[in-house]
Amino acid sequence: KKKGGHMPSWWWAVAAWWLVAAPVRSQGEGPKPAVEEYVVVVDLGSTGSRAFVYEFVEDTVHGNKGKKVTPGISSFSGKDVQFDEYFRPLIDHSKGLVPEEQWAQTPIFLRATAGMRLLPEAEQERLFAGAFASLSGESNPFQVARSHLGTISGEDEGYYGALSVNFLAKRIGRNLRSLVAEEEMPQGGAATSVVDVSPDGTVAPLGPALAPVMGALDLGGSSTQIVFQPLSWLDCTSAQGAQFQEESAAGCPANATLHDGVLDDEDLFVHSFLSYGVDRVRERLWTHLIEASPSSSSLVANPCGFHGRMETWQARELAGSGDATACSQLLREVLFPECSALAGKDGGKQPAETAVEANAWCPLDGVKHTPPVRGVPFVAMSVFFFAIDCMREIT
Repeated sequence: KKKGGHMPSWWWAVAAWWLVAAPVRSQGEGPKPAVEEYVVVVDLGSTGSRAFVYEFVEDTVHGNKGKKVTPGISSFSGKDVQFDEYFRPLIDHSKGLVPEEQWAQTPIFLRATAGMRLLPEAEQERLFAGAFASLSGESNPFQVARSHLGTISGEDEGYYGALSVNFLAKRIGRNLRSLVAEEEMPQGGAATSVVDVSPDGTVAPLGPALAPVMGALDLGGSSTQIVFQPLSWLDCTSAQGAQFQEESAAGCPANATLHDGVLDDEDLFVHSFLSYGVDRVRERLWTHLIEASPSSSSLVANPCGFHGRMETWQARELAGSGDATACSQLLREVLFPECSALAGKDGGKQPAETAVEANAWCPLDGVKHTPPVRGVPFVAMSVFFFAIDCMREIT
């Protein structure tokens, strides 16, 4: 998809599903209409690859739970690998969901995310060439072309997350148009003015309110994305929004309302933080611990690990101590080094919280300024969900 353009009818629907695997069923009663077409999409994530099959039935998308294999194909970087056995479980899973008589006309698309974005383009091409050669063999009955394999940008990944959230929440339809009634819009409608009240009581107009587009937070293995629609165009044209764009070269919406009522990527603030996925941050945290410990020490205490859990990293043993307070401070040092430096002033006497407040915006990945987030509902997905689900199991 190109900036400013609209996605092909089949691709936006796939994009609305491939990061959030949840089934959608026809709401009408009676016999199921004839299937228009099938599409197989393989999400080549940093921790594994997942195959999903989608049916397009009139204006409804029918999805499935999907099949996963590990590891992610980016882990094969620098290695000679035959992908036949790697993809076989995904192909067999998809063959079981697509009628045999439609295999030949069903396309298969493979899209990689942050794990591949971290690799040089030449290495990405080598891995994709190997994957394409495998999928061009007799074991794959689906339509495949070299153009069906590729790496998407972090901004597109975030945009697809927004499509997923708003489509599943029934806020947009298959044509990407808003399904939210005007009376449900914040402040009573798109024409209503929104104001900002400062601490001293000054009231400043911020422009028209927007349709309630939900924001998305996506935490993967190698990157994390944030995407939302700022409350007004002034949030992006303000000094804060302008400085963000200058510092990060990230996109900021050009308009305060949806283009013709359609949720387009130009309507959203999107930023992808490469190398800030859970696996990459964990590795940086472990490296930080090792570098700060005496080289003569056989064990390195890891406050972020469960008590007694052992990990091996860079030929050193890390022993979990389960210290949540120390873990929080350690993560602050790894994620927000500039704020941590402020907290260390005056011989470490200045509380970290005070230093953070004094710095106003702690930069993450060098990004200091984003449009203000006011009244935007968010859905957090992927590892955000897995972490909370894990806490439910162990508490």
